[in-house]
Amino acid sequence: MQFRINEIGLFQENKKDIIKFNEDINFISGDSNTGKSSIGEIIDYCLASSKLTIPQGKIVNEVDIFAINVTINNHNILIARNRYNNVQKEGKKYIFLKEINNGFSLSKIEKSWFNKYDLHYMTLSDFKELEIIKYFPTFPPKTRLDGKEMVRPTIRSMIPFMFQTQDIIKNKTQLFYEMNKPTKVKNIKRDFELFLGLVNFSIYTKINRKNELIKEIKKIKNRTNLYEDELKKEYQNLKSHYFRLFSHLNKNIDIDVVDLQDLKSKEYLEEYHIEYNMDSDILKQIDEVETKVNQQSRIVESVKIEYSNVKNKIKHIDTAQNELQHFTNMKDYEAQCPICNSYIEKSFDTFTKAKQKIKEEQKFLNSYNVDILRDKEKELHVKLQQEKEKLLRISKELKILTRDVKEIKDIESKKNILAEIKGMIKQTIKQIKHYENNIEKQDKLQELEKELENLDKELKKIDLKKKRYEAEYLIGSFATDVLKKLHFDEKDYGTPNLKFDIKDISMYQQGEKDIYYLSDLGSAENHLSFHLATFLGLHRYILEHKESILPSLIFLDQPSQVYFPKEEDFKNGTGDIQKVEDIYQVIIEFIENLNSLSLKSNIQIIIVDHFYNQEEWFQKYLIEPRWDKNKGLGLIKSGK
Repeated sequence: MQFRINEIGLFQENKKDIIKFNEDINFISGDSNTGKSSIGEIIDYCLASSKLTIPQGKIVNEVDIFAINVTINNHNILIARNRYNNVQKEGKKYIFLKEINNGFSLSKIEKSWFNKYDLHYMTLSDFKELEIIKYFPTFPPKTRLDGKEMVRPTIRSMIPFMFQTQDIIKNKTQLFYEMNKPTKVKNIKRDFELFLGLVNFSIYTKINRKNELIKEIKKIKNRTNLYEDELKKEYQNLKSHYFRLFSHLNKNIDIDVVDLQDLKSKEYLEEYHIEYNMDSDILKQIDEVETKVNQQSRIVESVKIEYSNVKNKIKHIDTAQNELQHFTNMKDYEAQCPICNSYIEKSFDTFTKAKQKIKEEQKFLNSYNVDILRDKEKELHVKLQQEKEKLLRISKELKILTRDVKEIKDIESKKNILAEIKGMIKQTIKQIKHYENNIEKQDKLQELEKELENLDKELKKIDLKKKRYEAEYLIGSFATDVLKKLHFDEKDYGTPNLKFDIKDISMYQQGEKDIYYLSDLGSAENHLSFHLATFLGLHRYILEHKESILPSLIFLDQPSQVYFPKEEDFKNGTGDIQKVEDIYQVIIEFIENLNSLSLKSNIQIIIVDHFYNQEEWFQKYLIEPRWDKNKGLGLIKSGK
């Protein structure tokens, strides 16, 4: 997509510094601390970065307004931002945006001009969500038809594909700028297919709705399972509380046969008035419960033994099957002596009969349906758990009744205990209703699952997988073509053969036997070549596919640093100048060839570097005299 920086402006009270750019290739060469890297940071700042990354110093302290004159799809736009902590319209919160005409230039205005158009200042969120998206026609609206917030991309998710900063361009572990922040990476991966033009707004919305549904369905199921488990516990608690109440009131009621709906009813509870008699036979109740505990313990033990026996049978059958299989697989013995060739058939007759017996035993085991035993094992496992739970509940009831007897000394204390029990029942009923109300209705879950099913059917018709594969193939091929012209260690990693992964937004080298990601490569030279090939290959795809909405802007910060780690290396000629020239020549040839074939837009590339060359191939794209701090030349120039 067409996205071109025409000018950058730095405005002070009585001074301004303007840099004009070519629409295609731009070189800026200069000493350290002259503001080269700040060019990229100013562009990023004017594209609504949440933080000010321009280094503290002269630029930050002296400049009041940072501005860029940019063309987006034939619209000329002025974007500006005040100093981050400015007194009025601070850059921390506000940004300026105004559409301008073709003849407009930052050199024709002063700082006071922005005060005249003060109404064009807006919040950063309005800039990202309402204004700048007007120039990106495939960006979705802010909200869905149902009023919920739309999952939306922003221009900030495009920044990684525009900038290769000084610390990224030869980085061993990070391929793209700002792709080290988990939340940001998640959003970029979500939006990348839309940026490439593989999906339109409608498909993008459906994909995100599908992801929403998957999460919501999983959330409902997890919540339902959780509440069902909690409900089961509360039902047991409710029965225990009622058993305790009935025991104190001498009510001979089997709690297990009472309808659960009755137990949850407050009216049912109010039928049992707190009238306690000192002669109530609580001790008899305790004896009965103790008997129940003993009986239930025997049941549990009996089921446990039966369960263990079935498991052992299955184990023995499996072991016997394996051993018998070993014997029946053995070859028949030779009935002829290997020394004298005499026949000794009778000697082996016993072994032959034994083997036949083994086969008959195996046949019997095969006819024994072990599946029946396995089903029985599962059935007994469930039964054992249920009987254990019942034993636990009765034991708990016995413990509570025993404690109550110790606490009861008079009628008043007995009434207090009964009131406490009824209070516990009411609280348990309240908790049960809370869980029941929070369990999603089954029809709601079915509705979401049906919507997900329909979305899956629609998305399958699009064949996004095929589109993704074609894009990955082209980006990888374009990047490979570039890497073949750069310095790359083929001896260790094979002939350049790059493969791009859209879902992961990553590139890897396919060797003859292994694959190599960026972090697998050695030497900064390989890292630099890998970065450049990936970036240029990606931008060729962006340029050649009109559906892509990624800006065709590349900012490279000091690609020569691999060969000139220090500025003195370049000045003293101690670096590998020829390799740096090779890199520049590859970039120039790449951009020139692509732009000559493009009918609608160009790739614009801005390179800032220590490197300088007096030959014509370099000079024709040098947009400023070499910046020299001793001569007052830099982003902010002295004496102007």
